[in-house]
Amino acid sequence: MPPAAMHGSYCVSPPRTSTPWRVSPNTTAVARMRRTLAGALRAWGLAHWTDDVVLVATELVTNTLVHAAP
Repeated sequence: MPPAAMHGSYCVSPPRTSTPWRVSPNTTAVARMRRTLAGALRAWGLAHWTDDVVLVATELVTNTLVHAAP
């Protein structure tokens, strides 16, 4: 497990669960990933991280779809 991350004056440990996702290369993939990721963060008790994590994941998935397209 990776080390806990520091956030302000408190320490946040990552969840002990990981969830792999496959993202289809189509126009609805990014929106579906956002919803799925937000739900997972809520289930893990990390809803307060949703905006930041979804923003980063959106950028990563969008860049992957744009630059890995055949």
